[in-house]
Amino acid sequence: MVGESYYTRMCLIADLLWIVSFWASASSNIIVSGSEGEDVILPCIVKYKEEFSYHDLFVRWKTDENTFVQLFFYGDYQKQQQNDIFKERTELFYKEFPKGNLSLLLHNVQTSDTGIYECLVITQKYRYTMKTELLVQGKKHMPDQICSYSCVQNYSTPTEIECFGQFDIDFDHFSHHIYN
Repeated sequence: MVGESYYTRMCLIADLLWIVSFWASASSNIIVSGSEGEDVILPCIVKYKEEFSYHDLFVRWKTDENTFVQLFFYGDYQKQQQNDIFKERTELFYKEFPKGNLSLLLHNVQTSDTGIYECLVITQKYRYTMKTELLVQGKKHMPDQICSYSCVQNYSTPTEIECFGQFDIDFDHFSHHIYN
């Protein structure tokens, strides 16, 4: 009887330690950043502790707002569960599943895609969770500052420089190169 009680307490302690370590690892985020219009990969790598089987694999990618991004189970993608804003924009690396690569490729990211993404992987015996924070910046564009200048060959007329926007231009240095 004493042996069973000790064994039960040790199992309970082991379970609590596992839960605390799981919670601590799940709360720390990997940060991925990209610019609007680019493709990004949100990583999700696991190490299986049993023989791999597509049929026994459950993979769910969702946002922190419980929006389904990608779902895979019973050996197939479950596209009917995918939220419309992610349709035709996501890919999983199917051939990489046996190696533990369940990363998500997200095409044409938008600033509205910014947020926390969770990869949940369930096998017959184990459950893995990984969180990634996606930061999407606006499109890269030409600066609002535009400068145009014109030079006169005979140097009798000063060079004209016209700028729109804010600049840190050393005009003395600039004119030195024009006139010398």
